[in-house]
Amino acid sequence: MEGMVQLMASLNNYGAVNLIGKQVQVAGASVSHTAGSPSNLSYALDVPAQSGVVYISNIAGDEVRTLEVGPQYAGLNSVAWDGLDNSGNPLPSGNYTFSVHAVDAAGAPVSGATYTQGLVSGVTYENGIPYLLVNGEKVLASSVAQIGNGL
Repeated sequence: MEGMVQLMASLNNYGAVNLIGKQVQVAGASVSHTAGSPSNLSYALDVPAQSGVVYISNIAGDEVRTLEVGPQYAGLNSVAWDGLDNSGNPLPSGNYTFSVHAVDAAGAPVSGATYTQGLVSGVTYENGIPYLLVNGEKVLASSVAQIGNGL
């Protein structure tokens, strides 16, 4: 039985290493922004929303952009961020965070989750558990929702 456990751990570790250099979508709220390029911010809502607001903050936690969105479907949604701040000025390359606040037709809050998209730059292990390095953040390998170049 112990041999089977070690074999499964080895397979999980091997699978995580194979993700290096791949684009992934994982649970998280960061976005790696490249100046002059738009970034897609992905999130999933538990139920449909009448409207919502996406708040984008810099690494210091200062809100730099607010994006209003109209009706949203239940499930996976995304909004394009043009890389500008609220005054229309281009923001520098770097890591930013975002959150989504949505309401239903009755004005009640809609819950959901945010997703980080990025390139897997490495893998680290803690207590035998593989973590991926995505946009400078350490995320559980088991939190990968999508893998592919068309994210």
